[in-house]
Amino acid sequence: MDVSKIPFDVKKAALLEARNRAKLDDANVASTSFADILKNSIEHTNQLQLEAERMDNLFAAGMVDNIADVTIASTKADIAVSYTVEIVSKVLNAYNEIMRMQL
Repeated sequence: MDVSKIPFDVKKAALLEARNRAKLDDANVASTSFADILKNSIEHTNQLQLEAERMDNLFAAGMVDNIADVTIASTKADIAVSYTVEIVSKVLNAYNEIMRMQL
């Protein structure tokens, strides 16, 4: 496609629209803080743990016949906890490194 044949006003409008979209995307990213992301991740991990526990209880009571669903829920919770522990460890290491910096 030859862009030289596109009228100038259309090009200008397209550029302005692209800039506005980029500004909106930047605003959405900037409005979500690290603390909010971490809080949401921890809440999600907690929900996965609760779901795994619920599935375990239902399986023990004989209300769930499919052991695969129970195993999947348990594995999801285990992986989420592992990642959460690793993230907390990395954050604490970064904090300690910053505190050791000399100004």
